[in-house]
Amino acid sequence: MLVLQHLYKLSDEAMEYQLLDRLSFQRFCGLRHSASIPDEKTLWVFRERIREAGGADALFNAVQQQLQQQGFIARGGQIIDATLVEAPRQHLHKDDKAIVAQDATPANWTPAQRRQKDTDASWTKKHSKSHHGYKLSISADRQHKFIRKRHVSTAKEHDTKHFEQVLDRTNTSRDVWADKGYEDRQREQRLNAAGWRPHIQRKAKPGKPQSDCQKKRNTRIARPVRVLNMSSARCLPWEANSSAPSGWRVRNSASALKPRSTTCNGFARSKRLELCLFDRKTLKNG
Repeated sequence: MLVLQHLYKLSDEAMEYQLLDRLSFQRFCGLRHSASIPDEKTLWVFRERIREAGGADALFNAVQQQLQQQGFIARGGQIIDATLVEAPRQHLHKDDKAIVAQDATPANWTPAQRRQKDTDASWTKKHSKSHHGYKLSISADRQHKFIRKRHVSTAKEHDTKHFEQVLDRTNTSRDVWADKGYEDRQREQRLNAAGWRPHIQRKAKPGKPQSDCQKKRNTRIARPVRVLNMSSARCLPWEANSSAPSGWRVRNSASALKPRSTTCNGFARSKRLELCLFDRKTLKNG
């Protein structure tokens, strides 16, 4: 249900309504009778229990095990990238902002405020635009385009900080692709010394345009990175400040994880749900 809720961008209330209204949703979730459909409060409680129990890692590892069992071994090298995950903007008083900036919680907040306020998200700028939320760093194998490693951090942390954390050492190839945001000569030396073959784009230096050879190299590296297209690598809200197990297959377009159908009143009508990894039976077995 959380998969459908995230793909269709539904609130808990809207998710309950759609489950009652759509047989395709019921079939996907394995619900045979409308009496067995959970209400919006149950959905919220379930999501909170997963978050409190730290279940994101367990779910992610379960998906990875299913991939291995189905023969989808990480092959062909890996592509590393990062994307911003937007979070609701917080409206805090000036004094509260100063306290939160020190990684503390204002003493005058009620228990309800403590649950609703997201103090882990931060602000950052990308392409001259401000964003509030988190940063999701991932590694996907080039052969199957499945996300194999992921790390969630606050948005203000630089992309390169978690490069080695998401490096998948189980991949059958030692090739690693990344865009120019990950350029670091010292890291590349460490990777070469460890037996990796890094393919990382180069930045143009101020006042010194790139040569034709460098431009061709960047274009060659951009092909596998562009296939990953992090704008399509969406994750489920298993945790309030973490992203879901990302074992989904990433395709070329930003709308790859959306149902291929027309929409009516904000909801998609489709003969089949275009989930990019498993059908309901496979997910149920996990």
